[in-house]
Amino acid sequence: MTKIHHLDDIILDIRTKGLPIGPIIQVIAIVTSAGFIQDSPSILGSNIQFLSLIMVIGSIYTVPIFLLDRLYTNLLIDSAEHAKKVEDKIKIISLSKSITTDGRSTIHKIASTAIYMIIIELGYSIFMIDLLDKGNQITDIGFLLVLLLPIIIIVIVEMVLEIKKTRTTSNN
Repeated sequence: MTKIHHLDDIILDIRTKGLPIGPIIQVIAIVTSAGFIQDSPSILGSNIQFLSLIMVIGSIYTVPIFLLDRLYTNLLIDSAEHAKKVEDKIKIISLSKSITTDGRSTIHKIASTAIYMIIIELGYSIFMIDLLDKGNQITDIGFLLVLLLPIIIIVIVEMVLEIKKTRTTSNN
């Protein structure tokens, strides 16, 4: 139970202290960009607007926060599952069953992943539209794939974690 509460506290800290920094960086970019539009730094031979540069920095910052959140969420769920097994073996009151259920865990993962996807995709897509708008040629399908790259990566990460969890569960 101590481990479960500790992991829960870590996740809460990540979400209340770490996650808001990405959107704050993006909001600061939006608010301050009006004065810096003329002074665009040169990246990869293209003049990138200050707004899009800072927006992608907010997105890049959010990626490791998402990965940490997902790691600790999976550890928390695994800890709760282990506690359930221990409680079932020793036949005591099931304290851990009230902590998490499969349905709540799934809804939680979907909702938190959606929030991270929105934050990451927002800055990334503004940056890529700005970069590709500077004369770089790309097909419509390529453009769509480039814009959706963070979402594709997040979905792949989620699938790998779910496959790993399924294999671990079936081995036990």
